[in-house]
Amino acid sequence: SGVRTLSSEPGFGPAVRVPGAPIDAAKGRSSGAYVQVFTKPGTNELHGSLSEFHTNNALTARTEFEYCAPGATGCRAIPAFRRNEFGGTFGGPIIKNKLFAFGGLFVLRSSNATTLVSPVETPQFAQFVVQNFPNNLSSTFFQQAPPGSAPTTGIVTVGQLQATQPGSYPESPAFQNNPDLPVFGTATFPLSLTHNAYQWHVRLDYNVNESKDRFFFDWFRTYSDQLQADPRPIYRVKIPNNGFFAKLDWTHAFSPKLLNDAGFTWIDADGFNPSAVGNQSLPNVDITGLSGYSQWGPAGWVHQNYSWHDVLTWTHGSHTINAGVDIDRHHDDDQFTSPQLRPGFGFTNLLDFAQDQ
Repeated sequence: SGVRTLSSEPGFGPAVRVPGAPIDAAKGRSSGAYVQVFTKPGTNELHGSLSEFHTNNALTARTEFEYCAPGATGCRAIPAFRRNEFGGTFGGPIIKNKLFAFGGLFVLRSSNATTLVSPVETPQFAQFVVQNFPNNLSSTFFQQAPPGSAPTTGIVTVGQLQATQPGSYPESPAFQNNPDLPVFGTATFPLSLTHNAYQWHVRLDYNVNESKDRFFFDWFRTYSDQLQADPRPIYRVKIPNNGFFAKLDWTHAFSPKLLNDAGFTWIDADGFNPSAVGNQSLPNVDITGLSGYSQWGPAGWVHQNYSWHDVLTWTHGSHTINAGVDIDRHHDDDQFTSPQLRPGFGFTNLLDFAQDQ
């Protein structure tokens, strides 16, 4: 469904294979790329690894387009960011020559600096609306969802706004008597957006009946969250995503020439988009020439894939014949009702919004 449910860490998989055309008949039922990831098994010897990767803006080479003018103060050629990836793996025998285990954990801690430039209302205008229109939607909105910074450039007053972008409704006397009241302007929002994640993995291999039967279990668990950029702190929410991959497989050798492989796979990806910090709910507002007055959520999603396969392989001389069955089921639960039902209002300018007209 276009969702990447798993991105294995290099420490978990020693090899990746991308078969070219023609794809094997057992796996060629769908179009698109077919990628095989082979995870590391445990062995009779204890083995493991530790790793750490760190980078930041000071360690990153800039391009010739990323520079600070001579004498500039407070300028960064490359926006500040930090990225730390660390973790390790460990594997070995549980029962020598029969039962083996391998697993690991990797963690991501990162932040990325970004700057938004957006037109927003002035603090003076918001306070004026709260005092003169305390029961209006605009008053509630300005109190619950103020911008993170006040505008500093491009300030437009009541008189200028009415002259250049007149509203669709008569102007309130409160605004007529205050033509020099600053309404909105352009503000700068320097943000540090966090992106954290972890992934752990366990693999078990069990050989019985003189290795004629091999049982294999693989489990991946992932989590990540991303802080969203928005001029208004109330909408700077973290969007969490969870996922797991589980595979159980049984291989039985009837003879050196006849082999059966049966397995079940379960893949799950789910996430949630909060509507706002504290799940506060405000209507969506569209004001001509301005932005940042809308939200999405609360909304959640669950994507699940189930797959069962059973393949019998017979080798005769230089020929190999495969026969089997492949059963797949894909299931989606997208809970988008709340954002779809959220009311929306449109206004010609900020004065119409202030007056709820």
